[in-house]
Amino acid sequence: MTFEEIRIAVESRVAAWPDAPVAFDGVPNSPTLQAAIDNKDSWVRLTINHGDSVTACIGDGPKVRRTGLIQCQVFTKLDRGSRPAALLADSLAARLEYWQSGKLETQAASLTRIGPGDGYYQVNVSIPFRAD
Repeated sequence: MTFEEIRIAVESRVAAWPDAPVAFDGVPNSPTLQAAIDNKDSWVRLTINHGDSVTACIGDGPKVRRTGLIQCQVFTKLDRGSRPAALLADSLAARLEYWQSGKLETQAASLTRIGPGDGYYQVNVSIPFRAD
C-alpha cells in the first residue's frame, strides 16, 4: 500500500466514528469540531505517524511492508475527571484495533495518560499498523 492509501483508509474509518468530532491533519476544522473546541467539549486529533518501511520479499519484484502508528489525542472537559476520556479511548480502541482494510492491519491499542492542561483532560490512544 502507498502512504496515501493508508491515509485514506485510516481517515475514512475514523471519519465514520460517531462519538466525538475529529481534527485531521491539513483539513480545516468543521463547524462541529470548532464548536467543540470553543466550548471545551470532547474532541479528538488524529495523526498518522509512519515508521520504517522494509523490503518484505524480492521474489517477483520488491514488496514493501510499511509500519506506523495511528495516534489519537483525546481531549475532554477538565472538570469531569478521567472517565469521559477513558470512554472515548475505549471506543476508539474498539473501532481501530485488530481492524483490516485491504492490506492494512492494525494491532492492539495502548493508552497514555497526559492529564490536565489547557482546560482539557487528555489521553492519547496509539494503535500500531502494518501494510503490505
